[in-house]
This record gives sequence, structure tokens and C-alpha cells, in this order.
Amino acid sequence: MQKIGKTILPSVIMTFGSEDIFRRLVPFINKNFGQHVDTIETSSRTLEILAKGVSKGAAVTRILQELQFDTSVCAIGDSANDISMFEIADYAFSVPKASVCAKDKADELYPTVGDCINAFIKK
Repeated sequence: MQKIGKTILPSVIMTFGSEDIFRRLVPFINKNFGQHVDTIETSSRTLEILAKGVSKGAAVTRILQELQFDTSVCAIGDSANDISMFEIADYAFSVPKASVCAKDKADELYPTVGDCINAFIKK
């Protein structure tokens, strides 16, 4: 852990554990490495540690810029790591089995990913 941000510069680390472990680990990471990384609990058993500025939303933004796309963006997601995409998307969709935070940030909720895609096509 002492090498993170110095000689180890990962873009994403996913770790598995429990809510109890994450309750202790997240504050430790934020206090000691918060200037280099962000944490996202993607489920009760998974924690993502991301380099600052790394997110799905940042990736979509960069792709749009690099390829000079001027188009509507649709994001479909089911967990906290999808929220950054929702924030840059024109249309944000989620499904009933998604995390509460993903459902709260989505513009619309549909039963399946296929239904989300069909809704976007109709827009």
C-alpha cells in the first residue's frame, strides 16, 4: 500500500470483502491516499479503487472528444461506478436489480437492458 501513488500507478484496483472490512478500509484509503485515488463500493462485497480522474464517464468523454463524435449519449448502468457515465449522458437508464444509488441517478428505469436500449432507440 505504501507504493500506491509513488511507484505503483494503477488505474483501477478491485478488491473483494465485506461491508465491515470496507467500513474500515475506505476511511484509511481516503485519509492516506485520497490525493491519488477515489473509492467506489460497487456492491456490498466489491470495492473499486480508482486513480483520480479515472471513471467510466471520463472514458466516454475522452472517446467522444478523440473521435470527434457529436451525438447523443446513452448510458445504461447498475452500480455506483456507472454514475459518472450518467452525469455526462443525454439519457441515463437503469434496471430494477441495480443499486439504489444507480437507480436514483438514472433518468429512467426499465425491466431489462434490452428495454433500455429500445427506449433509447425510440428517443
